[in-house]
Amino acid sequence: MSPHLEIAEVASRLVGCGGPAALFENVAGHAMPVLVGAFASMKRMAWALGGEDLDEIASRLAALLRPPAADAGMIEKIKA
Repeated sequence: MSPHLEIAEVASRLVGCGGPAALFENVAGHAMPVLVGAFASMKRMAWALGGEDLDEIASRLAALLRPPAADAGMIEKIKA
């Protein structure tokens, strides 16, 4: 498999039709394999981030970024 445009073409076609991720193990001139499309769908991105959908991930991130309540004690602020 040629790393010059050939991999990009295959990746574009796979992503365009909602296809699977692809691992190219025999890339001309390179010892390392190339993975394409691992995060090419919302579902795969959510799975990679440890959730079922991106709304769940967004909620978890928002909770982590929310500052502790002003009336929280020192221990509660540290835990947050």
